[in-house]
Amino acid sequence: MTILDVKPGDLEDMATEVTNAANHIAQTTIPMAQKVLNTLHNGGLEGKAAEVLTGGLMQHFVPDLNRLHDKLVEVAKDIRDSLHTAQEEDSRGAGLFH
Repeated sequence: MTILDVKPGDLEDMATEVTNAANHIAQTTIPMAQKVLNTLHNGGLEGKAAEVLTGGLMQHFVPDLNRLHDKLVEVAKDIRDSLHTAQEEDSRGAGLFH
């Protein structure tokens, strides 16, 4: 019974897409979120509710984006490591039948 039937190229494509998502978060989403939050914090919103909103977003949203980025980097590495291990095992197994 095959648990996972994926071509090596598909795994590499998957790892590349996950890496691209991580890069997008790091290069675009996080800086944009920080800019918006700084604008809100520096007068874009006023009052106690504004302080609570911007403080909460700065305390949780940006760190959560950083954690998402780190997790995506980890997933891409895991995919590539799995691909490498599978290729090594295929080579080792093929050598047993010569």
